[in-house]
Amino acid sequence: MESAFNVISTDHHSPARTGILRTAHGDIQTPNFMPVATRGMLHGMSLDDAIGCGTEVMICNLHHLNRSVGVDKIQAAGGLHYWMKWDRPLATDSGGFQVFSLGWGMVHGVGKIAGGINARPSESTALATAMATIDDGGVIFSDGRELVRLTPTIATKWQEKLGADIIFAFDEATSSLHDEKYNAQALTRTHRWARECLDARTRHDQLMFGIVQGGTFQNLREASAKFIGALPFEGLAVGGSYGQHAMVETLRWVMPLLPPEKPVHLLGIGWIQDIIHAVDLGVDLFDCVEPIRRARHQHVLTDTHYRDIVPVAKTRGDGPLVNDCDCAACATMTANQIKTWCRAHDRQGSRALAIHNTRMMMRLMADIRTAITAGRWPEWKKEKLQRIEQHQPSVV
Repeated sequence: MESAFNVISTDHHSPARTGILRTAHGDIQTPNFMPVATRGMLHGMSLDDAIGCGTEVMICNLHHLNRSVGVDKIQAAGGLHYWMKWDRPLATDSGGFQVFSLGWGMVHGVGKIAGGINARPSESTALATAMATIDDGGVIFSDGRELVRLTPTIATKWQEKLGADIIFAFDEATSSLHDEKYNAQALTRTHRWARECLDARTRHDQLMFGIVQGGTFQNLREASAKFIGALPFEGLAVGGSYGQHAMVETLRWVMPLLPPEKPVHLLGIGWIQDIIHAVDLGVDLFDCVEPIRRARHQHVLTDTHYRDIVPVAKTRGDGPLVNDCDCAACATMTANQIKTWCRAHDRQGSRALAIHNTRMMMRLMADIRTAITAGRWPEWKKEKLQRIEQHQPSVV
């Protein structure tokens, strides 16, 4: 089968590259960023807003779609694209991240990036206190009302029913606090589950991405990159929970071992500096809830970091949130107006910020692609990272 991914241009000083990923619902320029439409909709803004921001692809959450609507109901409605009324590329995760976020992530008190969180020792609490219980065959999710069993085969079949263009293999993402022994056990499961997902496939109009795991251990990450990279996936992803500053180190371990002809997705990462470092190491795709989640908390994405709306409005006044921003919010509203709506808890305020933050992410990715194509990536990267360093985030 012809590859769905083509590299268009490369940087001469790093693995950074641009490309085109072809899907049944259109092409995706890479590097690119996927806003997260968890339950098939975006919090605080419409799909038309997302299109106006330049969004080419979004990612939805299998577990939450099934819980809130039902996979079979969405299939009966014509599939996820028709149900959402979105005719552009879509991705669905496998529910694997909820294995972490509702399991060990709850037990250990850690998120995707563990730095700065008041985490509990991994030996101190049993997984039974969480909402996800893991065994070698899969996971049982419980919210106190019902139990939902998810296995590699079920996750694959459900994603086929939804019909997204990009789907992910079912995996176990460990906590950044897990020791090497537990990570090795989880990696054995993830690798077996990857094969089971491939065996369960019946549709080949979808691109399936295998996920590299292994926690914070170089030997496990490298073993996983070699194993997953050798399987017949159309794309690859790097998952897991990271200690602070460990993401770049993890990518340095795994990226050289992954087949260069396949696109690589870094799951759940959306900070500007992280994206820049990841692109520099050859990553092609990203997703994160951060731009829209931050909007709900009245945070504005500048060209370097997030800031609270109040100091932004104090500085920008009756101008746009960010100088030269071309988003629909900045074109029609002032920073003071948006602040007023936010402080009054008017949804117009959070919608304006969601539009602005999403557009800023799309502009970032377009600027990255332009810099690589024009042969200016090293200079652009250095200048951008220096500006980020000079303007340390006031919102964390």
